[in-house]
Amino acid sequence: MSQTHATTFTEFCNSPEEAHAAMVGINHAFSCRKKPIIFGEFDKHLSPEMLQDLRKEYHYYIGAFWATRLLILLVTTIAGYMTVV
Repeated sequence: MSQTHATTFTEFCNSPEEAHAAMVGINHAFSCRKKPIIFGEFDKHLSPEMLQDLRKEYHYYIGAFWATRLLILLVTTIAGYMTVV
């Protein structure tokens, strides 16, 4: 009898709460925000359900925010390098 272990890939964003928090992080990374929202200081224009998801899965929000910012930095750096060469 073998037990199936959950892998990191199958556990990533496998619930609506996690997906909501990650999508808000990506959205905020593309917005004019300089930094992510500090835990507990969430925007009041978000729905109560979204606020609850952000409080529960804040680490997904932070991870998605900074991963998106890193991707933006890499793309702009490569695009800038290509225009110089």
